Amino acid sequence: MVQKLLLFPHNFKKVGWWIFLIVLVLAISISTDTLNDWLKTTWISQKKVGSGMFASNYLEVIYNDFKIIGSIVGALFVTCSREQIEDEMIGTIRLNSLLLSLYCYVILIVLATIFINGISFLTVMMYSMVTLPILFLFIYEIMLWLFKRSMKDEKQD
Repeated sequence: MVQKLLLFPHNFKKVGWWIFLIVLVLAISISTDTLNDWLKTTWISQKKVGSGMFASNYLEVIYNDFKIIGSIVGALFVTCSREQIEDEMIGTIRLNSLLLSLYCYVILIVLATIFINGISFLTVMMYSMVTLPILFLFIYEIMLWLFKRSMKDEKQD
């Protein structure tokens, strides 16, 4: 039985890195109040969506959606794009990375459930939406780098 890999073409990897890095830089700038001060002074940020407890700024809503969707799509493009040479070993590395990131994710969620309570828990759960693909991205890239490095060492011997 022939198994078909449902991976993106290799050039999606570069696009994914660009998306992921742009979203990362914007997220860091917002969290350090660099961009946040600018957002507060724009006329559009004064317009409210909803009322009472659920009132929110247009820009804040759009920006939060952009961060979540951008980081997930960027990580997905990077990790689910074919390598230049896609073989069984790359598939094994991809599967092991997915399993390891799933284990880490579950451990983090269990620890957060035990140690974090109240409104802080909702914040942690919001960030947990993007934690699994990002964990997978970093674990996969590290494991792939270690594999390629070990292949170079074997060729030199």
